[in-house]
Amino acid sequence: MLSNQTIQKLNQLHLAQDAYKPNPDITDQLTAKTIVMIVGATYEGKNRVMETTTQLNERFSIAGTRTSREPRQDDDRSRYVYYQNSDEGLSAVLGNIERRSMVQYAVNPYSQLIYGTAIDDYPGEYNLKDVFSSAINNFRHLGFKKAIAITIITDPTVWLARFEERFPRGHPQRQARRDEAVESFTWSLSQTHDHYWVQNIEGDPAVAAKTLFDIALGTSHGQPDTRQLATASVEAARSIVV
Repeated sequence: MLSNQTIQKLNQLHLAQDAYKPNPDITDQLTAKTIVMIVGATYEGKNRVMETTTQLNERFSIAGTRTSREPRQDDDRSRYVYYQNSDEGLSAVLGNIERRSMVQYAVNPYSQLIYGTAIDDYPGEYNLKDVFSSAINNFRHLGFKKAIAITIITDPTVWLARFEERFPRGHPQRQARRDEAVESFTWSLSQTHDHYWVQNIEGDPAVAAKTLFDIALGTSHGQPDTRQLATASVEAARSIVV
């Protein structure tokens, strides 16, 4: 359980996250690294696509993540540092944010979970990272050599079935995850430049992975026609009864 004081602090950090800048030592190290920001609602298959990308092209790595969410069964534990979602468990990361020794952080305003990264979480030339849409602008101004935003989208029927299985009625995170999905789809649909679409076809993540690294290497403009899937997906998300 979080105290009211910690909840208030997290809400303040959420409001301030777009203006956050790491200290100069961290900024200097970012200039040699490209970040490929992967956007999409939960259960769009983002992790599978990122993993497949690294298998197909050794220039790509998956950025690490530090988070207060509970570990998932399919998490690659080598990529995560987990903070206990308590006053004591969050004290270290909150202190690092104050010292500006984190590269970045993001607070999910719906679940009040915190996510962040340190410089060691970006080991490669091209670093793939699952990023909240609300944090994209912050990443773009952190000092990376290049920052690329890609939305991963799958068939809305497939996505809705996954959502209902993972967050059935009565699940404590059902409304938060639905609202988060609506926000993510809406953000992607609002983008008019510096943004790419990639369709994740059920059962064949290699197709999406190939398109993803072609975008990052500058040889593809993505799949703009898949925007229609996001339009249908936001309708599906809004139809979810909580």
